Amino acid sequence: MLDGLHAWRAADHLGDCPVPALFRGIKAVAPRLTIGQFHDALRSLHAHHAIYLHPWTGPLYELPEPALALLAGHEIAYYASLRETGLAA
Repeated sequence: MLDGLHAWRAADHLGDCPVPALFRGIKAVAPRLTIGQFHDALRSLHAHHAIYLHPWTGPLYELPEPALALLAGHEIAYYASLRETGLAA
C-alpha cells in the first residue's frame, strides 16, 4: 500500500490518491485482496501514522465507487496520502 502511494506521488499526480485508484493498483499485484482487507490495512497504516486519510467533501450522491470509500469515524475517507514521517516503503 505504501508502495502504491509512493508510485502515485512519483507519477506527479496532483493531490491525494483516491482510495479506489489505490485499491486497483494493489489489486493488480495482489488479486486475492478483498475490500475488507484493504480497508483494514488503511486503518492500520493510519493508526500507525504512516498515512493520512482525507474525507470526501462533496455530496454523497456524487461519490464515485462508494463501496471502496472507507468510513473513518464520522467521515467518509476517500483519499490517502503519505505522511512525511511515516513508515518507509
